[in-house]
Amino acid sequence: MVVVTVVLGWVLHRVRGFAGAALTVLVFLGYLVGSQWLFVAYGVPLSLVYPLVAIGFTYTAVGVQHYVVEEREKRKIRDAFGLYLNPHLAQRVAEHPELLALGGEKRDLTVLFSDIRGFTTLSEGLEPEALVELLNEYLGAMTDVVFAHDGTLDKYIGDAIMAVWGAPIAQPDHAARACRAALGMGEALRALTVQCSTAACPCCTPASA
Repeated sequence: MVVVTVVLGWVLHRVRGFAGAALTVLVFLGYLVGSQWLFVAYGVPLSLVYPLVAIGFTYTAVGVQHYVVEEREKRKIRDAFGLYLNPHLAQRVAEHPELLALGGEKRDLTVLFSDIRGFTTLSEGLEPEALVELLNEYLGAMTDVVFAHDGTLDKYIGDAIMAVWGAPIAQPDHAARACRAALGMGEALRALTVQCSTAACPCCTPASA
């Protein structure tokens, strides 16, 4: 029992899915056939219940461990990419980690840069709390647009946003998506302009991109 469960557990850690289930069934049937042959040929009776339960328990335990480990890894990936991708893309990357090439790869991408015109002048005339509130509102709205067009948020650079299309998930129409996002950012900025209560606010002029 010890030898069978240890060997089976070791193999199941390296063989998953249908192959693991098929191997467990073969071991199960092999033990049944082998024990019956020993009894018929040599009169040696072997227990059936405990070894078969041990085989089934080993398969179940390894399967649960695989599930827990995989879910933990998926959650780590979702948490890591959740800040840079919209939720459904982050979920897709978590479900298919093979989409991420370790060490990077060469690929055609579209990169978008956008910032607030006259931000230096604006920042000098506002209190820190007001400036933070303004940036949070502006960057939040622009990031929502990037995510709505399946872009990847690369970073914030002060008042600037850098976004990428075509990575980490390949997108054949990455350039068109980025262009639509740029137009969407303009529309979102106009909506913010209407909501802004500060007269002649420099941040309400069209963003440069």
